[in-house]
Order: sequence, then C-alpha cells, then structure tokens
Amino acid sequence: MDTIYLDRPCEKLSPKKIQVLNAARRPLLERHEVAAVNHRVRSVLARAIGVSQAGSVLEWGCGFHTMRDLFGEVKYSGLDIDPAVVQFNRASAGESRFYLADQDLPDIPDGGFDAVVSAFVFHFRLSRLHIATMQRVLAPGGVLLANVYRRTARSRRELIAEFEQAGMRVLRAPDEAKLCADHEFWCVTHADSSGSERAEAVRAAMRVSAPQ
Repeated sequence: MDTIYLDRPCEKLSPKKIQVLNAARRPLLERHEVAAVNHRVRSVLARAIGVSQAGSVLEWGCGFHTMRDLFGEVKYSGLDIDPAVVQFNRASAGESRFYLADQDLPDIPDGGFDAVVSAFVFHFRLSRLHIATMQRVLAPGGVLLANVYRRTARSRRELIAEFEQAGMRVLRAPDEAKLCADHEFWCVTHADSSGSERAEAVRAAMRVSAPQ
C-alpha cells in the first residue's frame, strides 16, 4: 500500500488532491499484491465489527470499493469526500445511503450508527468538523474502527488529542502482521461510553494478526 509517491505528508493533502489520488489509486487495487493487503486490513476491521455486534454501520471514506459485502446482515451506509465516488455508489445503492462530505453531514442522524468504520482514511487530514460528526452520529456504546499508517508519532498524538477534545477515547492495537509501514488499528469510543467491555473485546479482535 506504499506504491504512490507523494510530495507531502498525506494529512497535508487538500480534498481536491485526495480526489486525484483516489483516481490514481483505483486501478492499483486490482493488482494482486495491493488487493491482498487491502483485503487483509479490511478483514480485520470487518471481524471487529462482527465482535461489536453492530446492527448499523457507516463506512467513512468508502471509496469506489466499499466494505458493504464484508459486514453481513447490517444496515450499511457510506460516506466519501469525492463526488465521483458518491455518484458511483449511489448508482447501485439499493437500500444503502451514501453521503457526500461535507455537503451531506447534517443529514446523518444523531446516534444513528452502532459502528463507524474507516479503512485507509486516517492517514489523511481529519477536520474537526469530521471528527465532531463521527462523535455525533455514533450511538452510545458504539465503536469507531480505523487503521492508521503513514503518520508520524507526533501526528498520531495530535490526532488522538483531537478525538479526546471531541469527547472520545482512543484505544490502539498493533498490526502484528506489519501489513503496511508503521501500521496499527484504532478503536474509538465515546469518552463516557458504557460499552467499555465491548470496546476492549473489539480491540482484542483487531490486535490478532490479520488472517494469513
């Protein structure tokens, strides 16, 4: 997952540059070695969603290749910053709903999702509005799951501080399979979450090495 050269850290990319990167990355996902890593990371997150027993899931940064089919019988919604991605997914949405950030953020219901999941997104800049929206739409006792890479230790501390400022708590789980450079998984909950036992179980599910 480290095959595209960038002239600046990912969190410094503008939304427009992220859209350009999306277009460049799309064909790479068809390459065997990239597709295999992508699938293994998503499988870890999907397994953790199963442990959380979430009935409704919002995928934050769903991209052209969504995780919808990995979650089984859950109420699925997706969100992306790229209008082309949202338009593409809406064409075959079925009962799922797809939101465009930032335009559609107010339309996402408060506490509407048991889980928010985000694969290969947290290395980009997360605005305070996006973090506040994640906090708002996550149901009490719910979990926000993501993988994190391509960020310095300082950058991760700053991002964790942003989540804490928004009233959330970050639990970290190492990627023992070392699928990507400086890679780990995060389980984020409301700071006063009554689902702390669930969150610990979810983190344990992510800590296990990705399936071989």
